Amino acid sequence: LAEIAQKHPDTRDEIIGLLEEALDGEKENEFVAAELVCALLDAGSKESLPTIQKAYEEKRVDETIVDFFGVEEHF
Repeated sequence: LAEIAQKHPDTRDEIIGLLEEALDGEKENEFVAAELVCALLDAGSKESLPTIQKAYEEKRVDETIVDFFGVEEHF
């Protein structure tokens, strides 16, 4: 999805919204949440930082895949 958002800017807002919604809703699988965070990073979605931060605060992201320090460095 992130690649589509990059190649087709007209779809970016919709894709970012879908990724954020999926991250907000992912309460059980830390691996999936980490992959969603990576997709948001790949899409360059700085505006998603509050959503990403909330997921980390709630301990819903596998930090062995991407830790919050890495998120902050990316942006």
